[in-house]
Amino acid sequence: MKRLSNFLITLALLAISTSMAQSITHWEGEYTGTLIAGSVGNVTDSIPVTFNLREMVADSVWEHKMTFHSERYGTIVKDYRLIKDKATDSSSYVLDERNGIQMQLTLLNDALYGMYTVLGTTYVSTLRRLPDGRLLWDLFGAPVSSKTTTFSDATDQMDAMEVVGLKPSLQQTVFLSRAHARE
Repeated sequence: MKRLSNFLITLALLAISTSMAQSITHWEGEYTGTLIAGSVGNVTDSIPVTFNLREMVADSVWEHKMTFHSERYGTIVKDYRLIKDKATDSSSYVLDERNGIQMQLTLLNDALYGMYTVLGTTYVSTLRRLPDGRLLWDLFGAPVSSKTTTFSDATDQMDAMEVVGLKPSLQQTVFLSRAHARE
């Protein structure tokens, strides 16, 4: 078990060092898609969305704007700023909601990952550039109250492992295609 943990740590370090030279500049543009949203015990919903990633300050700040065109709730605009955190390393970004809330993101292998907890739910978000140029935006959440803790069977105390799990109860996914050809 200890060897497996060391192997996984080595893989993670390799991924971080590989991502250092990456950039999101080639993601820039306007995209459209249909968001599929669901939660345990509720009907799945389909919502047309537009997404715009536009550079505002060279290699530093981008507009990160997602517009949801919901029949049920009307038009909802999430107009954020994506800021490269140059003080740490080239894989660190901050998603600034422009209302005092800022979330840390990490760029790994052409994908931005984030984790955060809001009002008792832990969320994991991914914005990934696919090989065909589309973007995949994925969000899922699990109530902190769903936490379970288990322990591995181990004869050697050094190999014993505690595992804390959360049970996801909601998800939102959208494949985003470019609305216009890049200029």
